[in-house]
Amino acid sequence: MLTRLLAVAVMMLAFTGVARAEGEPMAAPAAPSAQAAPAAMVEVGNKICPISGEKIGGMGKAEKIEYKGKVYNLCCPMCKKDFLKDPEAAIKKIEEQMADEGTEATEDTTEDQDHSIEK
Repeated sequence: MLTRLLAVAVMMLAFTGVARAEGEPMAAPAAPSAQAAPAAMVEVGNKICPISGEKIGGMGKAEKIEYKGKVYNLCCPMCKKDFLKDPEAAIKKIEEQMADEGTEATEDTTEDQDHSIEK
């Protein structure tokens, strides 16, 4: 008798779980905590490429690169590898250019940059 009673109880519990899964919505998962949310990226907004000295957008769509939580603009995808070789030097150039409040870099840094597209 006890065995039958236990079997009925187990079946009822199983049936209740199935009915709930099919009919009732489950509670929404808890929202992630504020600490778990990734920090928002900061758009630096430089208008001159620190690698080539070209205006951003002057060669087509700007290339964006993220470094240490900040997004920097480059004039083209080819400048990305040079940025990554020494990002701190590139960032220093950007900071200097932006400190001059929009004046373009006077130093010609394009002589060692080949921006031609090979097919």
